[in-house]
Amino acid sequence: MPYGVSSYNTYQQQEGNPFRTGRDPGFRVGLDSKIGVTNNLTLDLTLLPDFGQVEADPSEVNLTAFETFYREKRPFFIEGSSITSFNVGLGDGDVGNDNLFYSRRIGRRPHGYPSLEEGEYADVPAFTNILGAVKLTGKTNNGVSVGLIESVTAEVKADIDNTGQRSTDVVEPLTNYSLARVQKDFNKGNAIIGGVVTNAIRRLDDTDMDYLHRNAITAGVDYTQYFKERNYLLGTSLYMSHVEGSAKAITRTQMSSARYFQRPDAGHVELDETRTSLSGFGGKLQAGKIGGNWNFLLMSNWKSPGLEINDMGFMRQADWFINVLWTGYNFTEPFSIFRSLHLNHDVYTISDFGGNLLNAGYEWNVNANLKNFWNAGIGGGYEFLNTSNTILRGGPSMHLPSGWRLYSRVSSDSRKKLSGSVRSFVNGKAEDVSRSYSLGASLTIRPANTLRISISPDYSIRSDEFQYVTQRNFNDQKRYLFGKIDQKVLSMSLRINYTIIPDLTIQYWGQPFTATGGYSNFKMITDPKAAKLSDRYHEYTSDQVTREDSYYGIDENRNGSYDYNFGIPDFSISEWLSNLVIRWEFLPGSTAYLVWSQSRDYFSPNGKFEIWNNLNELFTDKRANDVFLLKISYRFGLR
Repeated sequence: MPYGVSSYNTYQQQEGNPFRTGRDPGFRVGLDSKIGVTNNLTLDLTLLPDFGQVEADPSEVNLTAFETFYREKRPFFIEGSSITSFNVGLGDGDVGNDNLFYSRRIGRRPHGYPSLEEGEYADVPAFTNILGAVKLTGKTNNGVSVGLIESVTAEVKADIDNTGQRSTDVVEPLTNYSLARVQKDFNKGNAIIGGVVTNAIRRLDDTDMDYLHRNAITAGVDYTQYFKERNYLLGTSLYMSHVEGSAKAITRTQMSSARYFQRPDAGHVELDETRTSLSGFGGKLQAGKIGGNWNFLLMSNWKSPGLEINDMGFMRQADWFINVLWTGYNFTEPFSIFRSLHLNHDVYTISDFGGNLLNAGYEWNVNANLKNFWNAGIGGGYEFLNTSNTILRGGPSMHLPSGWRLYSRVSSDSRKKLSGSVRSFVNGKAEDVSRSYSLGASLTIRPANTLRISISPDYSIRSDEFQYVTQRNFNDQKRYLFGKIDQKVLSMSLRINYTIIPDLTIQYWGQPFTATGGYSNFKMITDPKAAKLSDRYHEYTSDQVTREDSYYGIDENRNGSYDYNFGIPDFSISEWLSNLVIRWEFLPGSTAYLVWSQSRDYFSPNGKFEIWNNLNELFTDKRANDVFLLKISYRFGLR
């Protein structure tokens, strides 16, 4: 299936910037191919793929030290993803996304950005071009599942202009990504054994990107055994990682938010700025009863401090050991108003590899399917112990107050022409340290079998006394600065799917988004492990902190001059994202896409939640970024 794409991008012109002229036309060609190797194995090949018709990621504000996980939306990587996956997480929360293969690493946004002098402008591509990729997936007749991926992404150069003089700077090296995943069924599927190897190799010669790994390898094996008619389960996986690079690259890895080897109170790890490689390991164990009405599982998950899988996988945090004991009871026979009812409880502990107990808590939930085909659920949890190795972002660990959370949801019969759902979430910490609330809803209308309209508003409020701001040095000592944040986020998603005829469809998605954060009550951490919360920090008095036009000045010793300062962290962000796709399959397997994508953004440092003013500025402050795209692919059926 060769394809051609013609695009036209319009945006706000920037005076003096030769790269921001207000319009950019474009054209590219490529090839997609699907080959049936056998009845059960499929080979996918793509050269210079284009994913312009793929929906944008939703807006968000991330104030943590950790990367956001986004789900894959590109068809080439979605197909067969259940085979290529090697999950190393636990549960369905943030930790559940950890995986040795995170396909969004391939074609990612470039790592680098050129260092510009005054008067210089740069044109930096938003994504890395995939030169080509090959994928073999399927399952043979004798129960062997195979997933192989080989992909090469181009070296990306930023164009730099200095009063007409042009130069380039490499912002992403030529990279090769490889994955091999194999699983074999035994004893009619009651035993499954598998393995995986991934490898990312970067060509860093003649670049200034020696802060990246030159070579990154992960490997793992997994085994699942079912007993007594699949009522009992024993599953385990073991895996390792090894990364190589310059001393700068490995130092950067040791100091990343996943591990913070520089922590002064971490006796089991040590920052070594001369290392040129780093290795680690991890594993997962699950055992219990999964059949019948009463179920239970004992689950363990561990990741050593040196584990690093983020070159080709996804991992939020290493250096931890979590144990979970879960039990649940299922009412599978209808009674009263219920078609089925599910009760779940678990207790958990989290430690680091130094033997320090960090977290201990309890969780519960009840999920009900009603006879009228409505669904409802309620759940919550309590964290008895909370010690964070990451909140000071390289500083010592800190004791935090215990926390709690509660959520609920109700959804109506999704088979109806009009259906909807409501969900709520509230959590907080003891001693009034933090509190947050969120409320969401969705409404789906299907006036005809060919038309589906969904709208989903969400609103959240958060107040937290310990929002990280920055770090400063004073008198040869670190100052870890925090503030109270009052944050509000409002968003709404609108989705329309209309099938005119089976071969002609229209899809639309749009999202207005506004978020604000106002900071106050600035403080520095003094004794992060003190018994009393009030002894763990010092809140600056009015004669110690002064707000200037663009920064806060801190006079810690009250001698009349600033000892250090930091930028005003308040923010007010508004964004608009929309995507309209008209898809016409004019011949079997041959498709034309007409796409209109629009994005807008507005930023103000006032931190005020003024919805109508923010939205007005969003749509009037500057011109939108519009992308018009026509993509045509033609299928040649070869025999």
